[in-house]
Amino acid sequence: MYKYQIKKYYFQLIVSISIVIASLLTYNFTVTFDSYLYLNSAEHIFSKNFILEYQWLREPGYPLILKLIAIFYQTDFIYVIIQSAMLSISFFLYYNIFFGNVALSKLSKFLIIFIVLNPYYITWASTVLQVAPITLCLAMITYMINKNYEYIASKDIIYWIAINLFCLSIAFNIGAISIICNLIVFIKHSISRKILLKEIAIVSSIFLITALAWLSYKEKVLSETKGIQSGWNADYFSSANQLLLPIELNSLTKVLEHSTILTGLSNLGNRESESSGYVNLIYGASETCAIWYPTEFTYVATKIQESIQTTCSSKVINQIFSRFNFTGGILWQISSALVWLSFVWVFMYFKKKEAYIIIPSFLLLASYSTLIFTIDRYILPIYLVGLFMFIRMLDYIIKRIELIFKMKYW
Repeated sequence: MYKYQIKKYYFQLIVSISIVIASLLTYNFTVTFDSYLYLNSAEHIFSKNFILEYQWLREPGYPLILKLIAIFYQTDFIYVIIQSAMLSISFFLYYNIFFGNVALSKLSKFLIIFIVLNPYYITWASTVLQVAPITLCLAMITYMINKNYEYIASKDIIYWIAINLFCLSIAFNIGAISIICNLIVFIKHSISRKILLKEIAIVSSIFLITALAWLSYKEKVLSETKGIQSGWNADYFSSANQLLLPIELNSLTKVLEHSTILTGLSNLGNRESESSGYVNLIYGASETCAIWYPTEFTYVATKIQESIQTTCSSKVINQIFSRFNFTGGILWQISSALVWLSFVWVFMYFKKKEAYIIIPSFLLLASYSTLIFTIDRYILPIYLVGLFMFIRMLDYIIKRIELIFKMKYW
């Protein structure tokens, strides 16, 4: 039985391990403007200056992860290991969701290897940004939807609560996506199978109490220290006006327009892509030791740079991977376009669990389409979803062609 389980997961285990290895061989540790804010927040968690130094626009989950890394060993190597592990686990979950019961062709498996070992995916192990943890959140939410489509065990309620709270701690909109998907699954079961009113009340209450407690605490801290806060913290209460599209009669039209900009559909072949800037900088740069973005927070930046020990990866292997940057850009365009066109996928798998598993990624795209600015990096956690949809459709076509060929010539 044990040998059968190993054999069943052999391919995805090998690829998962390869993601971590490839990241460690090619990483170029990168600290951006946002990264300084995450690292500074992490540095001051549990300190006496926490209230003034923490960036209150962010949720505490990612800074806490960075804090735990720093406690054990503050070197870039460990940051890359942790974030590449998140990407690795995300791949493993998504593979079993999309292909767990599918006998894939060799071509499909080759394409999967090329997709996940591409700089457009493993770049995010090298950057101190939330792409890796948000990718993991979406993967766990999607896994639970897939797991609970037919049956919900008692322990699954505990899993949902843990995932909801973890995703909430990473970003408020990701937590909202998690609880929405959780409720969709429970309501679906209540309609078709067993009424889960108690379970719905439990998960909703825990999420709401936690979210409101955190928001209330933020409001209390900032209102009491407003006179001495600086930067984003000083403008926290007006941040909705700075970040979100105003609610107007044409709001839905604006959201739709932003979604086509984010996914590149509004300008095919000439997409404005922040992600490509990171990918080309990390893979193919002249140095492979560390990249520190310039920032006006000179004192904070200097302290952070002095506190993190940086090492160098293999420049030769990094340069080899960089040759696939352009191809990765094409894959990213295919992925994001397919998530935008996911109603086609829903039509193909109507009334099946496959129609439900794209909901988290679609909601992520929708949530970031409500922002005033359009930065494609924010939706990069959907990278695997769109491409695995593509592989499923491609594999279906390949098998149909093979079947027709056999019927005709055999």
